[in-house]
Amino acid sequence: MNRPLNIALVVHDYHRHGGHSRYVAELARRYRHHHEVHVYCNRVDDPDTEGIRFHHVPAVRATALASILSFVIPATLMVGRHQIVHAQGLCGLRHNVATAHIITPAWTRALQEYEKRSTWKGWIAETVVTPLERMALVGTGVRKVIAVSRLTATDIGRHYGRHEGVTVIPHGTDTDMFHPR
Repeated sequence: MNRPLNIALVVHDYHRHGGHSRYVAELARRYRHHHEVHVYCNRVDDPDTEGIRFHHVPAVRATALASILSFVIPATLMVGRHQIVHAQGLCGLRHNVATAHIITPAWTRALQEYEKRSTWKGWIAETVVTPLERMALVGTGVRKVIAVSRLTATDIGRHYGRHEGVTVIPHGTDTDMFHPR
């Protein structure tokens, strides 16, 4: 018989409205019946949280960048001992599994092409976010990286030099909820 795992999921927000948050909520809801599930997040907005242990991570919510940068250090310090610590992108620096939804240098390049110039957001992303994201995806404790697309996996290799331990798992779709009728 398989023993229950002690799993920590790290994400800025926990809800089922979309994005990283829904991804984690779907994982937590499926794992909670057979494993001990902890979620480290700043906000919880979901009525179905039974069997999941939440840990509030403080963060400044003035802008997306402030949220990301102010969340990383508290989340990293707060995550306790768990068999699996699964972070969403740059949500912490003490995990053994990460899911990469975007890669900052690729995003910065696309922003510059769209704007036809360099922007202050791009400069901050390259100067501050990219080195932290590199640690989150290539750090010594990160055994596996889940890329949500082949392009994301390619970008991880191109920008961070990580080719081993990267698995592409595209986002799934709940066809009972999302259907033509």
